[in-house]
Amino acid sequence: MLNPIEVPPGFQARAGYPPRINESSRVDMTLLLALDRGAAQWLVTEDLRILPHARALGLEDRVFTLSDALDVLDLQQLRPISVPAIRTVAGYELDRDDQIFNDFAPEYNIRAWLREKVAAEERPCLIMRGPEGDLDAVVILKDESDDTWDLPGRVLKICTFKVAERARGVKRGELLLWAIFEHARVNGFTSVFVEAFEHEHEVIHLFASFGFMRIASTRRKGEVVLAKRMYPEASSSRIESPLEFNIAYGPGALQLDRVFLVPIVPRWHRSLFPVADDSRQLSLYEGLSDHGNAIRKAYLCKSNSRQLGAGDTLLFLRTRTEQMVNVVGIVEDTLRSSDPTEVLAFTGRRTVYTPNEIDGMCRNGAVLAVRFRLDRVLDTPIAANELVQRRVMARSPQSIQQVRDGGALSWLKDVLSD
Repeated sequence: MLNPIEVPPGFQARAGYPPRINESSRVDMTLLLALDRGAAQWLVTEDLRILPHARALGLEDRVFTLSDALDVLDLQQLRPISVPAIRTVAGYELDRDDQIFNDFAPEYNIRAWLREKVAAEERPCLIMRGPEGDLDAVVILKDESDDTWDLPGRVLKICTFKVAERARGVKRGELLLWAIFEHARVNGFTSVFVEAFEHEHEVIHLFASFGFMRIASTRRKGEVVLAKRMYPEASSSRIESPLEFNIAYGPGALQLDRVFLVPIVPRWHRSLFPVADDSRQLSLYEGLSDHGNAIRKAYLCKSNSRQLGAGDTLLFLRTRTEQMVNVVGIVEDTLRSSDPTEVLAFTGRRTVYTPNEIDGMCRNGAVLAVRFRLDRVLDTPIAANELVQRRVMARSPQSIQQVRDGGALSWLKDVLSD
């Protein structure tokens, strides 16, 4: 049990709380203060109102829903984590009797809407199935280019974004968003929007983390419109930070400034990037799963490099046999430490490493932990020999290495500009 903690001046504002708060918010704030000071490594809660405040303090990777926590515990015990794969189906393929639709309020008349609109119009749907075949999640999309929100270009509406109570967690939400963004880019959508009620804290927090901004309110009380542009407008002011640019318009949008090669052995490549596994045995769209299926990730290595900073582009070079780059990421933050507890807290829910693995890495000196976002998986991987020919590298590096050749950087900008 924790001793009472006095909240220091300025912490309440830093956590995003107003000057006057109720007792429940005060308890939440005290828990966040304890987490911030290291009294605990993780906070597990189903009170989703705490998430925006954790984000304001930079603690969001250490605040778990129960589903997230169970996933992490499974990983620590070396049990495979079942994060279902995503399939794209037409609206008429949805089973309207699935229990996930029981969670909708009666006034939505959800099953009639599914029959008369979603099925009849053959709207594209993204689904996840649980072990028993029931839906763990469903997303229903619609081409809404005649929308009323003054969004540019072809507009995609997220009509439904629903995760079953038993399956809720950040990994599943990010998995769905990745599939939505892929659908938007492949089909030429310029903007994406969703309508959500203000009390849906988890959904709003998730969408805000990936560049959705509140642009309007609907006629329904408490319902807001969150929108995201997939490409910057020519007339808009340039976003100076490469990381902010990626959050605003990505995944799939980069402002290349500094670029680094990151050598990674096949084992960790498969674990971190199952969507990029060339064996196609771990695919978002082929019905299999892996805990690495998320956009926000963490990578650990023994590199002595101190150069990496927020916004740097990462080219993950798979080493040993069939050396190639087929995954691109962007740095959010880094930590160098030989304390396994500190490293585990830093990586939070992003980790694909067990405590024993982290402890083993830390025994022989400091570990470099890199929190990053997955930007894209290349349709055509770049082979190591082409990287040499283009002067991206002289030979396969043994550690993280910056790309410094001007010609190589120009070529990479062309390759990654799509």
